[in-house]
Amino acid sequence: MAGITDQVDRSDMRWTVDTQEDLAFVREVYRSLGTEDFTWRDVLKVLDARPELLADALHTYLGADGVKTLLTLLTKRADAGATAS
Repeated sequence: MAGITDQVDRSDMRWTVDTQEDLAFVREVYRSLGTEDFTWRDVLKVLDARPELLADALHTYLGADGVKTLLTLLTKRADAGATAS
């Protein structure tokens, strides 16, 4: 598998389907894409536009504090992306 590089550090993201909750998350992201022809960057656009998808998925694993951490990470990522442009 080839490495994926980006100007923004996304090392906190791990995209696997290990549980029913993961599968529900992936299905909702897929529905949000609206096409079968997409890239990982398109997935990021969905997650940037709908951060609640990640929050809902991670709440199962991390609880309320995890959601707070996630929102902090998304804000930092959005700020970094704005500066990189």
